[in-house]
Amino acid sequence: MRQGLSDDLLNVIFECSRRRGVSHIVEAVRQSLLLRFVPENIGLNAITRQNYIQRHVTAFSNRLYNDDPQVQVVILYIDGTNSYCHKSTNFRSLRQTYCRHKGDHLVKLALIVAPDGYILDIHGPYFSDAPNNDSGIMAKKLKDDQALNDYLRPGDIVIVDRGYRDVITLLEDRGLICKMPPLLQAGESQLSTEDANEARIIRKTRWIVEARNGHLKSIFKLLGHVQMIHTLPYLGELYRIAGAIINK
Repeated sequence: MRQGLSDDLLNVIFECSRRRGVSHIVEAVRQSLLLRFVPENIGLNAITRQNYIQRHVTAFSNRLYNDDPQVQVVILYIDGTNSYCHKSTNFRSLRQTYCRHKGDHLVKLALIVAPDGYILDIHGPYFSDAPNNDSGIMAKKLKDDQALNDYLRPGDIVIVDRGYRDVITLLEDRGLICKMPPLLQAGESQLSTEDANEARIIRKTRWIVEARNGHLKSIFKLLGHVQMIHTLPYLGELYRIAGAIINK
C-alpha cells in the first residue's frame, strides 16, 4: 500500500517461489490488521463519544460553530472521495461504476473526520451511479447504521458541502445541526453578504477533510492508482487500514 508495488515486483523482491505466494502473504497481513489493529484505531468503537469530544474537537471549531461553547458537542466533517477503477466485463457492474459527473468508472467512499484531522470512520465502497450520490449514501447510512445513530445525539454539529443538500432535512429531523454553504434562492443572482461570508467560513474550515482525502492517496500510493476490479470488494478494508495507520 505504501509504495503501490505490483505483485509481480514484490514476487521478485522477496523471491517467492510463485506469484500466488505474494497474494497469500498480503491477504494474511490484511486479515491480521483487520482483526485487532484497525478496530482499535478507527471506527465508532475505537473511541468513546466523550473521549472524541475531549481529544479531537478543537477549541476553535467549538467556538466557531457551537452557539453554546460551554456545552461541548460532537463536531465532525463528512465528505466523499473517489477511487477510479478499470472497466468491468459484467455489464451491470460496468453501468454502476460509471459516474456521469466525472465521465469515468469509479467507486465512492465516505470519510468522517474530526476538526483536528482524526479519521473517525470510513464507509464504502459504493457504486457511483445516480442513487449513490453523496446525499443518497448518507441517507442509507442513517437508515441502516444503528451504531452511527447511537453515536450522534441532538445538538451535534455536522459540516458538509452542497452535495449533501438533499439529506439536510433528514439530519435536522434527528436533532443534528447542519452547516452547509448557503444556496442561491429562486430569483437571486448572487448570495447576500452574510451568506457569502458563511460560505467562505465553511469552505475554509472544511480543508481538513479534503486534506485527509489527499493524505490517504499520497501516503499510500496504492489507493491513488486505478483499481483492478478484483480489488474492489476489499478496497474499503484497505482504506480503513490506511486510516487506522494515520490515526495511530
